[in-house]
Amino acid sequence: MEAAACGVPVTTTARQWDSELVADGVTGILTPPGSAAGEFAAALEVVLTDQGVRQRMRMCGAAARVRRFSVARQADSLLELWGRILAEVRRVTPCMQHFQLVPTSRAE
Repeated sequence: MEAAACGVPVTTTARQWDSELVADGVTGILTPPGSAAGEFAAALEVVLTDQGVRQRMRMCGAAARVRRFSVARQADSLLELWGRILAEVRRVTPCMQHFQLVPTSRAE
């Protein structure tokens, strides 16, 4: 994730968490788990030798980083999570019925 955030195309195996962070062929190259080392090496070779592919992946990775990991997006996600937690606490704890989650205004 840190490499992609810095605009570096990623080559990794397609484990669940990697598949969520790397769009195969867009922000990096995913190889099947347990595949031969040659398949991974071939993916690395593409990223290292094809400047056009590398540049496209770099640009797509930067756009994805802004879209998915901006401060505003993270704040919105955190407020949504707190809202769900508070709703569950209210559901199971009657004394919390009157507690309010009031978001502060933030600059866009």
